[in-house]
Amino acid sequence: MNFLIDSYMIYVVSFLCGMGLIVYSMHKLSVGTQSFLNPLIRYFVNGLSSSYFVSFLFGSLIAFSIQSGTSAATMALSFSNSGLVRLRQLKSLLLGSNLGTVLTLFLFTLDYGNLDMYLVAIGFFPMFYSQWPRMRSLGKIIFATGLLLLGHRFMMNHAVINGFHLSDHLVGVLPNLSGLGFVWISILLVVVLSIFFRSTVALLVATMSLLASENISFVMASVFVLAINLGKALPVLRLSQKANVVAKKGALFHGMVHVITTFVLSFFIPETFTLISKTQFFFSDSASLNPLSYVAINHLFYNLVAVSLGTLLFIPVGKIVNRLVGDAEEKEKQQLVFIGNTSHMSPSLAIEQVYQEIKKLAATLETMLQQTRAYIVDEDEESGKRILKYEKITDNVQDEIYDFLDKVMEVSLTPLQGRQIRTLSKMADELEFIADACKSIVLCKKEILSLGGQIDGDFLSEFEKDFDYLISTYEFVFLEVTEQKDLKIEEYRKQVTKFEQKYIDLRKGYLDWMRGNAKSSYEAGIAIQIGDILFNLRKIHSHASSIHQLLGRL
Repeated sequence: MNFLIDSYMIYVVSFLCGMGLIVYSMHKLSVGTQSFLNPLIRYFVNGLSSSYFVSFLFGSLIAFSIQSGTSAATMALSFSNSGLVRLRQLKSLLLGSNLGTVLTLFLFTLDYGNLDMYLVAIGFFPMFYSQWPRMRSLGKIIFATGLLLLGHRFMMNHAVINGFHLSDHLVGVLPNLSGLGFVWISILLVVVLSIFFRSTVALLVATMSLLASENISFVMASVFVLAINLGKALPVLRLSQKANVVAKKGALFHGMVHVITTFVLSFFIPETFTLISKTQFFFSDSASLNPLSYVAINHLFYNLVAVSLGTLLFIPVGKIVNRLVGDAEEKEKQQLVFIGNTSHMSPSLAIEQVYQEIKKLAATLETMLQQTRAYIVDEDEESGKRILKYEKITDNVQDEIYDFLDKVMEVSLTPLQGRQIRTLSKMADELEFIADACKSIVLCKKEILSLGGQIDGDFLSEFEKDFDYLISTYEFVFLEVTEQKDLKIEEYRKQVTKFEQKYIDLRKGYLDWMRGNAKSSYEAGIAIQIGDILFNLRKIHSHASSIHQLLGRL
């Protein structure tokens, strides 16, 4: 009796120890993979288009880099909420996220021997001692992979407990249910477990261990795979309630595809077993059915079916979703807000998302500069009103960026990511300073008009030329920010020199006017406002130069 109790205790402790190692190593693997694949992630984010295939590939890449389908789907919803992706792209991203963790599961089917210890030993040194960031990231990947396999080894050790079979116990609890009823109730129970546990790979490895130890049957393992995959889709549906209509529709589409897939495959569990039994021999020379390969192939099969059904039913399911959710009564505001718990956040993707918001802010500033010129030179009253409106928008965007970056800083960051966050925060400041300067110029011009003054003659002509040089300088910086053009530093310096020379001439003209005309308090008031306008021109140029310097730190 004591021996049996000891066996149970050893099994439970070993099982939980393995689960803990796998969950921890999945986190480390995610950090390393995101850092290592960061250039590829940036390329896909910048190249997001309406193409179904590109969005699908990006969804798979996100899930692979994060090593979590649920986290990948959560980041996709966040993209949608900030306006980076439309509904069609969001659906494709969510479908692609289904395949991201498939490859990881096949690691556990290998006959790795002592490879886990070798990987931990090899990855340790570059992870802690390498001076090159990419080498440190590669070290983390190797180290985390070794820990994954080590966790699996713990779960498989002492796995066999004679006389205990989980499937038999479930059948005993639910003796009056038919075969299909038993399947659906079992799916429901495991779905609840997977929602709370939130690690698809860890639960699937646990399924492998239970199957290998004969604690569950192959049929029950198939039920577990169905339930675990369904369970990863439901939290996404709940999180979408905090997002915009597009995110709600995308999450509902994602959830419906998984419900349909689970429902359909639940009718064909014996056929699935037969198919996988035949398929396994393409992956293994073993004459008997390998429990580990069975779960991995079953997981792959489920997600291939889900992607196929999602693609085939893309339009009809989309129509059902549109009827259930409907459209927003008013145009929804695009917001940079992270939806959900930061445990599902990908730092690399979040940083890229903020960078996309910086690009939109930079585009708004380009428009503001053009409108400011129109108001001063052409006296376009509508342009002045737009400037005041845009400045409020840029204030809100800056606040959203700050709040979002606060969330990002709650998760584990690499030194590079920490530097990128500081740089993006500073860039948001510099852009907002430019917006404030545009607003100040407009208010100064309004004050001049209220005093009965005017900016005209040669001074206006010189001012117009200098403002054009300022806009040209900013456009060079804008092209750098949006990565539309690889600028030569000589071209940028040439534009800066033109602005500075013309600015000096403008100040000389202003001082000459001050000596000859600003004698009364009335004229002095106008002179003060003109001086403030010139000061704000210089501020805009200074902040644009700061942005140019900050770009080198990203």
